[in-house]
Amino acid sequence: MQSLFSPRFAVVCACAALTFSLPGVASAGMFQGGSLATFGSYTAGTNTNITNGTFINPTSTFRSGTAVSGSQPNSLKMDGLGFNVDPGTMFAVSTLQYHNGQTLSGTAATDVGVDLNLKFTAPPGTPNQSFAFSFHFDLTPNNASPPSNPANDDILTPQNVFSANTFTVDGQTYTLHLLGFSNDGGTTLTPSFLLPEDATVNSTLYAELTTQLGPQAVPEPTTLVLGATGALLLLGVRRLRRKPAAV
Repeated sequence: MQSLFSPRFAVVCACAALTFSLPGVASAGMFQGGSLATFGSYTAGTNTNITNGTFINPTSTFRSGTAVSGSQPNSLKMDGLGFNVDPGTMFAVSTLQYHNGQTLSGTAATDVGVDLNLKFTAPPGTPNQSFAFSFHFDLTPNNASPPSNPANDDILTPQNVFSANTFTVDGQTYTLHLLGFSNDGGTTLTPSFLLPEDATVNSTLYAELTTQLGPQAVPEPTTLVLGATGALLLLGVRRLRRKPAAV
């Protein structure tokens, strides 16, 4: 029987490791966790309702204004997202859905605060991070006809979104940047949302983790496995060449 620790066995194991470590196989990022956005204080508005979620059910909604017949109140919905990311990579932390309803004058809020919290599950000891920003509603009188006339469009503007927090893990300093909202997967950021009456828009809030060592500071798991595989292959081949011929 061939020894379990023979050079040939080492080569076979190395090849197996290479097979299961090729690109395309999902790997865990260095930082893992989830996010939750909650709505807070608001200004103006006489008919406002807030329902905030939890990390287990991370959906929060904000509704404001007395809707006219056949319409709905203005509303915001934010859903927290899980993340699994390495430093130097942009990632989504929350989705946003904004519905621009037709409301009676003076009944809708003009501003609402948002608290965004990121809870880390890995690496162990990573401090949770929080950000505070707000949404401003620029509500125009619906004087133009028909209601879909662009002159009636309202504007939703995120304010104070671009911010950063710095923290330390295992002696290494990292910076978490809150980048802003994007409607195209993060290619471009959207400073505001211009929306017709009774229309809905969906967007995503993005963030990025950076470190002084740069995005290559944390080797990809696939790279580590490939490096080890190469070393095992080289060792096995050398030992096979040195083995004397059987007689």
